[in-house]
Amino acid sequence: MPYAGIVKTIGIIMLVLGVWFRGGYDVEMSWRDKAAELQAKIDAAAVKSKEANKELDAKVTNNRNVIKDRVNENNKAIEANRNSINAECRVNDTAWMLYNRALESKLSRGTITIDGTSTGTKASTSR
Repeated sequence: MPYAGIVKTIGIIMLVLGVWFRGGYDVEMSWRDKAAELQAKIDAAAVKSKEANKELDAKVTNNRNVIKDRVNENNKAIEANRNSINAECRVNDTAWMLYNRALESKLSRGTITIDGTSTGTKASTSR
């Protein structure tokens, strides 16, 4: 039994080291779990972001098409009313209205015909 004290001391030291390393392992695993949860949230946000970007691209494309259509309509209206616009070398109300409509940088909330009456349709609902 002369080695009993040494064995007990070594046993206690090994027990303390085991508890110490087990605690470190548990802390590491908890941080890895938190990192995995955050990565899952990031992945979900990336999917939502892609969907939102697709919707935004569709809206932008639609707005560009509406603007191009309006520009084409204005050009056709100006060509159709060329004689009345050029008559007597003065600018009539139709010409001013067509000119102002062609210079609009945004989509209007309603569509106005050449004679100034509203059709009641909405060109864009996002403002």
